[in-house]
Amino acid sequence: MRILIRPEEPEDIPAIHNIVTRAFTSQSEPALVDRLREEDAAALSVVAEINKEVVGHVLFSPMTIENNLFNKHCFGLAPLAVKPELQHQGIGSKLVRFGLERSLALRWDAVFVLGSAAYYHRFGFTEAGKSDLFTEYEVPSEDFMVLALNPRGLDGCSGLAIYHTVFKELGV
Repeated sequence: MRILIRPEEPEDIPAIHNIVTRAFTSQSEPALVDRLREEDAAALSVVAEINKEVVGHVLFSPMTIENNLFNKHCFGLAPLAVKPELQHQGIGSKLVRFGLERSLALRWDAVFVLGSAAYYHRFGFTEAGKSDLFTEYEVPSEDFMVLALNPRGLDGCSGLAIYHTVFKELGV
């Protein structure tokens, strides 16, 4: 099975909506993707394709850091979705890796994620609290993680890391 990972194209939007809807039990995530696009906050949107069919998607949107002394460019990875029948086949990992490589090429400083530490540690994410960065969500501290994309990526950053306002509006 050959998996092509590439940036989203406008014609992919209906397939992305379908995948995100099927991958999550809540309707908040599909609405989140749509609203982030409407707000021009979909900084990086990537799809996985098999035989010209979109089967997975990951989105990165800008985040604000409470204390960001050097105006670092930080983004949140959310959501990550793969068609349910194709999960656990490495598609999500390929999407995350491609997104992180592209983020590095775009000279972003750091990427945050709220998710399974067991899953995201493989990409180099570490507990954000160890870097004095926290989330407004009530989750176990090990589930809020950050990856500095360069050696000084988090210099001058501390405090609350805040997702785009659309997350809060939709209760995600």
